[in-house]
Amino acid sequence: MSALELLGGAYFYQTWSYDYPTPEAVVAHFLDDEPESVVELLTEVDRLIASDLSESQLDDVLDKAGFCYSPRLDGRTNRGWLKVVAAMSARRVLRLPPEHD
Repeated sequence: MSALELLGGAYFYQTWSYDYPTPEAVVAHFLDDEPESVVELLTEVDRLIASDLSESQLDDVLDKAGFCYSPRLDGRTNRGWLKVVAAMSARRVLRLPPEHD
């Protein structure tokens, strides 16, 4: 199982929004719970961001990875949301404190 599949299938489950206030909170929990998967997740997400995949194709990738979340529901593109996941993962790899709005 890839890190993206672990994040999607085990953390973005069907009722994740009852347990977490935001998708970023889900990602933060994953980064805390799965430190050995952070570099792999960053690599996978960076590869998707850099790809020529369309939004529809990225929908398919996220769906196949088990995500019960669509960034479009929050007014985001898939690629834009993946950039947020990449930034959070990179900060963790570099051991920087989380950004706060």
